[in-house]
Order: sequence, then C-alpha cells, then structure tokens
Amino acid sequence: MISQGRSRASPANAPTRRTSFEVRFWAIRPYKGKRRTTYAIRWAVSGREFHKAYATKAHAHSRQAQLRAAAARGEAFDTETGLPVAELARLSERSWYQHAVEYVDRRWDSLSGNSRQSIAETLATVTPVLLKTRRGMPDSEVLRAALYGWAFNKQRRQNAEPPGRCRPGAAVGRDPHPPHHRSG
Repeated sequence: MISQGRSRASPANAPTRRTSFEVRFWAIRPYKGKRRTTYAIRWAVSGREFHKAYATKAHAHSRQAQLRAAAARGEAFDTETGLPVAELARLSERSWYQHAVEYVDRRWDSLSGNSRQSIAETLATVTPVLLKTRRGMPDSEVLRAALYGWAFNKQRRQNAEPPGRCRPGAAVGRDPHPPHHRSG
C-alpha cells in the first residue's frame, strides 16, 4: 500500500477538479466467471475506491505497476476518475471525433460489412448529439452523410474526399469534450 499527502485543488485543471496524493493499492483479485477468469486491480484515491478488470494477470500487473509508479513519482491522482493527473491530461488531448475514427480504424479489418455499417450508423447518430455546440457546423443532413459515408468508413476516408465538401474533422474535431468525460 502507498499512501501520500492530502487533497488539494489542481491548478492545471478546472477549478472544480480535485486531486490527491493519498493513494492506496490492494492485491490483484482473480474473479472466476463461468466462461473465463479475469483479474481486477483495486486502488483508492482519498478514500474513494476504483477498480478495473483485465483478461490476463500480466495485464493487471502491468497496469497496477503503472499506477504505483505514478504514485511513487509523487504525481497527484484525480479523485473523480482515480487516474494520475498526467495521464488524464494525455487522455484529454483527443476529441470525441478522433476517438471515434480511431475506434473505426482499429475494428474495420476484422468486421463484416453489416457490422461496419452498424458502427458507422451508430457513431454518425451519436457524434452530433455529444457536441456541446452546433455553431459553425454544416447542415445536419450534410454532416450526417459525411460522418456515415466518409469519416466512419476507413476505406472511403483513405481513398476519397468527403461528400459535399464537408470536412467532419474540421466541424466536429474541435469538440472540447474528450471521450472519457462522456456520461452514460
């Protein structure tokens, strides 16, 4: 167990963001389910518990070692997410649009045509809803066509220009909300 410091407001983040140096870790806990065994790491920041399950014990050990190293370096941890502030800052650099496009690119080659279509449809529906403002954005139909038919289609994005001269990344990529701050 590592326990350090006390809670304070973080000047690098929004005034409401709270950080703490009080971090505690517990042993990795195996969970034997019906289909497989998973391994959960548990830690607490200022008394609030966090956990994350991994498919292999090695992954769980690796992630726990990363968190312990951050605590040993004296990094503050965010009390809302349980993550080190430096890691949270790196995560915040990606917009929702970037996150969604990277997701499509990661999954594209292993998916069937119907699955690709379903993911593109879902992301094209959800993306405009998640944006804080519509200011400077193209018409809803034009944006949706560009998202569905181009931005969330790896093959078309690599080989063609977006339809209707709409560049979804320019309109949606400036979204200030990173993916890990989304609710629900």
